Amino acid sequence: MHASSLAQRRATMAAPSAAAAARATPARLAAGAASARVAASRPAPAPTIFLRRGDALVVAAKKKKKAKSAESAVETAVADVVDEPVAAEVAEESPPPPPVAAEEEAPLPAAPAAPVALETEESEATKPPKTSSSLYPPEGGGITADGLDDLQAQLAALMSENNALLNKIDVVSADKADAEAVIASPGITIPTAPKRGPIGPDDLLTPPDVTSVEWPSPNDATPFYKRPPVRMPELIDPHVPPRTEQPLHVVHVTAEMAPLAKVGGLGDVVTGLARAHSLAGHNVEVVLPFYSSLAPSDIENLTHVMDFGVPKGREKEWDGVKTMENFTVQTAMYTGKIDGCDVILLKPASTENSNIFVGNKIYGGSYNELEAYLYFCRASLEMLRATGRDPNVIHVHEWQCSAVAMLYWDVYHAEGMLHNAKVMLTIHNMDNTGECRQEEFIATGVQGESFNTLEKAMDERTIGHNPERMCLLKGAIVYSNFVTTVSPTYAADALRGGGGFLAKTLMASRGKFMGVLNGVDEKLWDAR
Repeated sequence: MHASSLAQRRATMAAPSAAAAARATPARLAAGAASARVAASRPAPAPTIFLRRGDALVVAAKKKKKAKSAESAVETAVADVVDEPVAAEVAEESPPPPPVAAEEEAPLPAAPAAPVALETEESEATKPPKTSSSLYPPEGGGITADGLDDLQAQLAALMSENNALLNKIDVVSADKADAEAVIASPGITIPTAPKRGPIGPDDLLTPPDVTSVEWPSPNDATPFYKRPPVRMPELIDPHVPPRTEQPLHVVHVTAEMAPLAKVGGLGDVVTGLARAHSLAGHNVEVVLPFYSSLAPSDIENLTHVMDFGVPKGREKEWDGVKTMENFTVQTAMYTGKIDGCDVILLKPASTENSNIFVGNKIYGGSYNELEAYLYFCRASLEMLRATGRDPNVIHVHEWQCSAVAMLYWDVYHAEGMLHNAKVMLTIHNMDNTGECRQEEFIATGVQGESFNTLEKAMDERTIGHNPERMCLLKGAIVYSNFVTTVSPTYAADALRGGGGFLAKTLMASRGKFMGVLNGVDEKLWDAR
């Protein structure tokens, strides 16, 4: 039973093949072959392939393969006709098409060609020429060899730039770590002021009398900020610090001093510091330019001491040739008191050949400020030498007096004219650095060439410029024995990058740099 059933199944499976073979008449074979030739003559849809124009061998190989596939299409069609199942013909209700002889077949209209990426020789000849660059060739052309080289060069440049940026990040991170370590050191701390208790009636120095206050008014002939400074009331005794057992001779060299020669906070700091040190028992003198805007009547005990010569220089040009000329400026020295502090005032003895410090207000003259303060720095040191002063500390302030530190060590101390002093610099504002050309430094009577190096005073931002310039504040940082600024916070910000390009110099000098919070005389400035 099982064997007969298996034989019946085999016979049933073979029946369609036998029927198909019976139907494969010569006419049907001829019709199938004709249909295969027509199908092979039509271009088959192909996927869009982008090739470089230089790959001619690849294109030729594909054309040859296409021709071979057309020859084999007839054989494939005949095999399909022979192997076609009978069930497919039964399902088709319409009669088969009449046979067409191979030699009498009419050409059928060609089907529309599918779009291909490769261009034929005929279409290429009829198209207008296309412009292209080595990097971006015509549409469908891909990337040329020159374009690939350009992309590789750009990639190499970007990788080089990226590596340089990574190196900079490493350097900045290392500098920041060093700065954080310096800020966290015991030398830089932010002091906290003690809290005041409640104010009682007995704490008032004098009963308030509103009627005695001269309040400013918009109708005032002279604005309140242009009025003469108000003297400290005699009834208010300043705070007296403990007397020192080792008094020092301190000389401040500054462009401002409150209340007479004040423009900003620099003048207040100089006066307050000089008064505090004087009250502590130190011998303090403040060297200040004698601006023509200062009224002699506002300076107590104003006395002309002497005139002395100060070396100075200038650049001259004759027939296209530049030379340096050195000469001597007779300088007048005056002494007096401003707000209880001993002052020394310096200016050219005659205004006939010089307008230095001549103007109606501080920094308001027609003179060249850089030249004037370079001369003032040399005059301050020459005054110390001429009068036999050899202080313990020379305290210079801001860029205007920065050349004092440079000249002291390389000229006066090196030549044995001054022996005892150490130099201290206080930076009140790092935005003003004192830019100076090498030729302009001759106003001190000394050539600037020896200072215009990276290790001393050259401004590294100007390397490669014509001319390369000096930074007076950088020179003072390098030459000073100690450098301070107005608060620990400002010092920390400067080391973190707030000092601009000077942050690198300050980091190199961080062992001698710290912030000291500006003090205030609690008696003089007590608002109660």
